[in-house]
Amino acid sequence: MTRKDILEKTIREMPNMFTSNEFTQRAILNGLPRPRKNCGLGEFIELHAVNEYRGSKTWNKKQVIKHDIEVLELNEKSCIDFLKLKGYKILKPINQFEEV
Repeated sequence: MTRKDILEKTIREMPNMFTSNEFTQRAILNGLPRPRKNCGLGEFIELHAVNEYRGSKTWNKKQVIKHDIEVLELNEKSCIDFLKLKGYKILKPINQFEEV
């Protein structure tokens, strides 16, 4: 298992709120060699969690937005159908010319 695999597994296992120390301990249990200072764990955590207060070691996981439909092909018709499904009305401009 690579370092990246271990860290990704660890972040998935963490609760929504965790500390840097808890993350490090769990990563070690998952097979990460004991990290040195400035080994990049903080940067990895920042990609996947938010630190609300500067200087705090407490992190909140970033929420992943799940879509309720899967768009296989992104084209105008599928976009319009998706928006209509969500309750939007789609209007298009029409120019008409009248004979004088």
